[in-house]
Amino acid sequence: MNHLTILDNVSTAILVTDKYMGIKYMNNASEHLFSNSKNSLSNKQLGAVFAVRNNIIISQIYEAITHEKTSVARDLRIPLTNRELLRVDCHVSVFYEKKEKNILIELYKINEQKKHYEDAELDESDNATKIITRSIAHEIKNPLGGIRGAAQLLNDELSDSQKEYTNIIIEETDRLKRYVDSMVGPSQEPNKESTNIHKIINHVLNLMASDSRVQTSLIKDFDPSIPEINIDKEMLTQALINVIKNAIEASDNKGKVLIRTRIGLKQNAIMKAIIEIIDEGPGVHEKLKQKVFLPLVTDKKKGTGLGLSITQRLLKLNDSYIEYENNRVGATFRIVLPMRNQ
Repeated sequence: MNHLTILDNVSTAILVTDKYMGIKYMNNASEHLFSNSKNSLSNKQLGAVFAVRNNIIISQIYEAITHEKTSVARDLRIPLTNRELLRVDCHVSVFYEKKEKNILIELYKINEQKKHYEDAELDESDNATKIITRSIAHEIKNPLGGIRGAAQLLNDELSDSQKEYTNIIIEETDRLKRYVDSMVGPSQEPNKESTNIHKIINHVLNLMASDSRVQTSLIKDFDPSIPEINIDKEMLTQALINVIKNAIEASDNKGKVLIRTRIGLKQNAIMKAIIEIIDEGPGVHEKLKQKVFLPLVTDKKKGTGLGLSITQRLLKLNDSYIEYENNRVGATFRIVLPMRNQ
């Protein structure tokens, strides 16, 4: 059996470069990891894959070339030239072939088990927060109902010229009730139907068209091969509105927002439809990284901290999820949706 055939069937991403960091070989796992083909990257510099500036892998390779030593680095966040951020363990070593120095780079994507553990911790925290939120919501909504009822009775006793203040009380109690309901989040079962996600995305952009930033800052990169999926259209619409709105606000009128769709291979070799919203803002603040999807968590001066929390719950109801990662510039929020018949 050809040794290249063996390498093409291992799950570890493997690259071989010359001493000038020109790519000589990459296996199938590397193609998947970088979302790029061997043909397009063959004989190109590693700079065509990795963002060179402040990249620890590039530093590892320089060290290997200079000192001919093996190095291992764990749990790295590696920026790519396509603005994605990889989370990997990296092993770099030197070997010789026909007296020519070569660099072997092995990239182990952080395993799903570790991610599941982190997700489980987040779910536990989210569940505890939901219990507290629902308890608080119940305590708030009871007196709100009484206040609204009393204002309505009083309203019936007053002349039209005297109803201004009771109408304000009724309107404000209704507003507070809607706000409290949004804190609790959706509870209804999804109405799933066969859906083209690109139609949903375009519908969302049409809904947001009155915002001039949508016209000037958005870039679409769609994969037309993605088949229809089974999902609640209204829930996906609301989830996308929340994430796209955040991305536009994060870019602060200065940067672009890329909406990209792809088919991806996730855990257990199950194919997923992926929607990525990539902004050019400051990224998620360090102090919010572990709780960005929890309710009432925000770094915006006028934010409610409910958008991403509601988005996460809407997607969970549809057997989907959202994740994020900070890029070299900005952040990527990734919505992962189940494909049909899997």
